[in-house]
Amino acid sequence: MWPALDQHSCCCRTPLESEGNKDQERDLLLKEEWLASLTLSGPFDKEAAVAMFKSHMWIDSPSIIMDDEIEFYFGLYGMYVAPTARGAGLGVSLVEYAKEKALEIVGGKKTRVVLVVDFDNIGARRTYEKGQFVLNHDYWFDDTRCGRSERTQSAVLRVDIGGTDNPRKDTTS
Repeated sequence: MWPALDQHSCCCRTPLESEGNKDQERDLLLKEEWLASLTLSGPFDKEAAVAMFKSHMWIDSPSIIMDDEIEFYFGLYGMYVAPTARGAGLGVSLVEYAKEKALEIVGGKKTRVVLVVDFDNIGARRTYEKGQFVLNHDYWFDDTRCGRSERTQSAVLRVDIGGTDNPRKDTTS
């Protein structure tokens, strides 16, 4: 897990079964094997979302993600599933957990969750598709990560959830 954290500079948190004991949470984080991590950032209104998508997610044209019917926006960052834990549905479970958490935070209101993934990361894209994420658009950027080519194609994915009709229903069309 630690090498993956070097690749993802964002903060990673793991839901723990520790009954709220902070010392126990710290011990678990430091001593137990990490199987997966994911960071959910938000909620943001439209103006804050545009700024966040541009500055922290490096989305080239954040305005094309905006929708007048969406009340809140979240960003999903740094999902990682340890190679030994892949293929068991843990990634899909993490994505579903993040969507449920976002809806809980905003009281079930219409929400869009957005993420960026390398276009050539087929395994990750399949995981997000199982979580009902759809391709919003793709773009090329100057990649400074070690081991990557100078230009990398990224996919911007989104899922719309919540709303007054059914607060737990995905509304991506």
